Amino acid sequence: MQFSTTILAAAAASLTSPLTPPSPSIVPSSTFLTHAAVEAVESFKVSANGTFSINNAPGNGLLASHHNFSKTCTNIHGDFIDTIVWACCSNMNGAWSQNRFRLGQCLENRRGKLVARRDGRFWRTCQDCGFKDPYRATMYSCRCWPKPTAGVEHKLVDTEIDLDTFMGNDQGELACFGVKERRRNEECQP
Repeated sequence: MQFSTTILAAAAASLTSPLTPPSPSIVPSSTFLTHAAVEAVESFKVSANGTFSINNAPGNGLLASHHNFSKTCTNIHGDFIDTIVWACCSNMNGAWSQNRFRLGQCLENRRGKLVARRDGRFWRTCQDCGFKDPYRATMYSCRCWPKPTAGVEHKLVDTEIDLDTFMGNDQGELACFGVKERRRNEECQP
């Protein structure tokens, strides 16, 4: 009986003691977490309203898409198929290669607004898309249909999104949400 009381006392003490987050150093080496992932989790910035951002966190490639591809890519433009982006991007060795990327892998039409989402297939409900502002090379514009509602006639809505907010250059290849397309075997000039 005394053994049972000791166990109950220890359990009660553990429930009333303050909870602290586990230290990354106690994570067994056999676990799948990498040091970069632990750093990324530790560096979340939580705002007063409970939202958080991991864009500037170390190791963000593990948790979110890369971004700011325009810092290492030039000649950003579309082509005759308005759902494709082209860019000349540098890799870590300083070589430049031509990239072609289908934006349907990264964009969705959500009620008439372009939003970043993996495999969004926005092209099904958007038209007249392209890079229309020569002063903002990463701004992609479309005219999209809002969500259809029975008995309501909708009109196309003008929308735009900055591709730099969710697309990145991953070692010379355009990428978003972990999706990459093979870069072309063509060199390009920045």
